[in-house]
Amino acid sequence: MRTKEEYIKALSKMKRNVYFNGELIDRTDELQMDCINTIGTTYDEAQKPENQELCTAISHLTG
Repeated sequence: MRTKEEYIKALSKMKRNVYFNGELIDRTDELQMDCINTIGTTYDEAQKPENQELCTAISHLTG
């Protein structure tokens, strides 16, 4: 599972296709950082051994 840092890095590499008030913005635009940080925190929390059972699942496709 990726980390918060890896998640944000992946977002920054994605094509710009997010609009705010009719303007095209970067996926990591300051307007979105509260949401991005919240989602990123879930990645970091899933890395902690005490949270793995709650935050992760084994894929039936990849094991």
